[in-house]
Amino acid sequence: MKEGAERIDPGKVMRWARMVLLGATMVFAYLLVSRYHIWSMNEANDCMVPAYRPGSRLLVDLKPRPPKRKDVVIYRYKGKGRIARVAALGGDRLEVREDILYVNGKRTIHRIPPGAVVPSKVPPGELFLLNDNPDSLLPDSLEHGPVPAGKIWARVLLVLDFL
Repeated sequence: MKEGAERIDPGKVMRWARMVLLGATMVFAYLLVSRYHIWSMNEANDCMVPAYRPGSRLLVDLKPRPPKRKDVVIYRYKGKGRIARVAALGGDRLEVREDILYVNGKRTIHRIPPGAVVPSKVPPGELFLLNDNPDSLLPDSLEHGPVPAGKIWARVLLVLDFL
C-alpha cells in the first residue's frame, strides 16, 4: 500500500450498499403500489367471457397510457367500475356487416346483436367500448354510447387467476 493512501473499510462499504439497496427497494415498492392494483371482477360479471372469467383477478395499471384499440380498460359508469374492450377510438368510422363490427373498414372480433344501434363515427376524445361477451346483460357502448376518454380509470395488464 502506498504511503498516504487511505484504506477502504469493507464494513463501511457494506453498510452504504445496504442503505442504497433498502432505499431503492422502498422507492420501487412505492411506485409499484401507487401505479398498479389488483382488481377483482364480480362473480356475476360475465361481460368479458371468454377472455376473463367471472371472479377473475386482474393486474391493472392505474396510470395508463392513452388507450389503443383492443386494450381492455376499466372505466367509470354510474359510479361503478366497468370493464370492456376498446373497439374504436375517437374519429373512427363504424359499420356493422352481417352482425360483425367493422372499424375504419377492418373487421373486428365484436359481434353486434341484431337491432343494436351503432354510431357511424366515434366523437373525438371518446372511446367505443364493447363487452367481449355480446350476450352479457352488463352495459357497454351499445347501451350508453361512446365513453369520454377521461372516464378511463385503469388498463388491464394481465390475469392473475393463479392467485
